[in-house]
Amino acid sequence: MNGVINNIKDPSWWFTAVIVAIFASLFAAYIKDLIGRGIASLSGKYNRRRQEQQEREKKLVADIADDPTRLLVSLGLLIINIVTYQFLTVSAGFTYLAIIIPSSGFYKSQSATFWMTLIVFFDLITGYTIDNRRRRFFAAFNLYKAKKQERNSIYQQSSDRFNVRDVNKLS
Repeated sequence: MNGVINNIKDPSWWFTAVIVAIFASLFAAYIKDLIGRGIASLSGKYNRRRQEQQEREKKLVADIADDPTRLLVSLGLLIINIVTYQFLTVSAGFTYLAIIIPSSGFYKSQSATFWMTLIVFFDLITGYTIDNRRRRFFAAFNLYKAKKQERNSIYQQSSDRFNVRDVNKLS
């Protein structure tokens, strides 16, 4: 048990923990999809559940794309998550610095371990949430742009036909 406590007090352990947490949060969503596809190929029940989740996600993206207000709210939530993630990452860095600087006195306290663990935990959760929100927002935004271009082309075609008819009537 003393070895664990000594490792937790060691700044190199915290540095390694923070680096691993950042990389884990970056690659979690990509690995999750690969694991999900692998399990889906093995299990029919899991495959059906995964397809239902994908259908719900597609419906949600279509609903967001249909309403510009929901699209803006989705963007706002994404920005809030990104700012929170950056704040937590910077907080983890400052907490790490407070732990390794002997003159701060923080490195001797038991709360240093607690706060660092808590910050890294919430950093991971926020990173995972950002990826889901980012994927959903950009899918909805691209769908919104495609629908808007389609509407504009329909309006343009109808106005071109109207103008051509009017010109032919006049000549």
